[in-house]
Amino acid sequence: MPGGSPASFTNIIVANGRYAGGGVPVAPQADPSDGQLDVILIPQLPAAQLAIVATEILLGKHLANREIIHHRATQIAISSRPRMYFSIDGEPFAAASLSLQLIPGALNFVTAR
Repeated sequence: MPGGSPASFTNIIVANGRYAGGGVPVAPQADPSDGQLDVILIPQLPAAQLAIVATEILLGKHLANREIIHHRATQIAISSRPRMYFSIDGEPFAAASLSLQLIPGALNFVTAR
């Protein structure tokens, strides 16, 4: 949580772009040119509510769900006990902590408008 408060989440999404996993709009408001990471926190919820959230994610409508927490940041640190599993650009690994920082202008893009 902002300010470093401990909390439990089913999923944490940190994105610089809108899509992941073959076109799933996990961060529908993300903009690679805005200098910010989109941070989407999905709290622990009952299975029926998680099924609704999963459907909303597939449709890119999950940010309207009152249970979902959405922030923007230039850097984020995540720590977990026990270690948690991460996927960075599709590559899985496990760690007890992870720090991410956006460095504006580090990558150049060519996009169509």
